Amino acid sequence: MTGHLSTIHLKNKFTITIRKSMKEWMLLLNEYYFYLTYKGVLVNLKYVSSIEKDIVILKNGDSVYLSRKYRKEFEEKFMNMLGDTL
Repeated sequence: MTGHLSTIHLKNKFTITIRKSMKEWMLLLNEYYFYLTYKGVLVNLKYVSSIEKDIVILKNGDSVYLSRKYRKEFEEKFMNMLGDTL
């Protein structure tokens, strides 16, 4: 079997490990508000509570690092998603 192992963290705190590359995940999830915050980390914008400089705070209280490389695009996508839900 080819591909990388990915660990998915669900909102109910469960995790699932699946053999799929980050590139495959990005292609599958792009239209569902999933975006990179850091190399190898995809976050669903619908579960973001706030962004504080280089930290993304999720609605369940967890936090994820937001790298400079992805910050501008992630913040823009988050603001656009918020505008779409108003």
